[in-house]
Amino acid sequence: MKLLAFASVCALAASAASGAYFSDFEANDGGLVGTGDWQWGMPVGANGTDLGGFGGDEPTGGFSGDNVWGTVLGGLHSPSTVSTLTLAGQNLDLAASLSFQEWIDSGGNTFDMAKVFVAGTEVYLSDGLSNGDWREVVIDLTGFSGTGDIVFEFSTTSVVERVGWYIDDLTVRDVPAPGSMALLGLAGLVARRRR
Repeated sequence: MKLLAFASVCALAASAASGAYFSDFEANDGGLVGTGDWQWGMPVGANGTDLGGFGGDEPTGGFSGDNVWGTVLGGLHSPSTVSTLTLAGQNLDLAASLSFQEWIDSGGNTFDMAKVFVAGTEVYLSDGLSNGDWREVVIDLTGFSGTGDIVFEFSTTSVVERVGWYIDDLTVRDVPAPGSMALLGLAGLVARRRR
């Protein structure tokens, strides 16, 4: 019993050391600040009102749970705008990766563009079409240092309005500390010896 409890404590310590930020946006907006079209809440999805326009309906909730950040929940994005969604002041010194779930219909990236910036550097340009499903985006952050903002920028033209861009399960992972990696290895060894 004691060995299993020790293994659990070691695994928890390693897990806690490796995560810098996570939000599934269920209980709250995750501390992000949106401008323009960005809104936090539950999208109406296919069971809501007909949104019209091109590209069909928005998602029927989040990747996990109901709430997301999205561009105009229950409607089409605005024409000729630049909307930003910011996670401010992230410590990038130990940051290993940024990941999130994306649902997007912006007609490709020829007109409307969905980009991610880290500390002012563009690190991602979406292809603009997730084909009516959620998909994971993972971005390597190991080249960054200092403190910086993570910004989701959605810029649109006046040509066509669509349902836009939705984000869920946002995670910033840190490089695990050497001590926590040793604990994780020890926890695995204890678990194997217990069998």
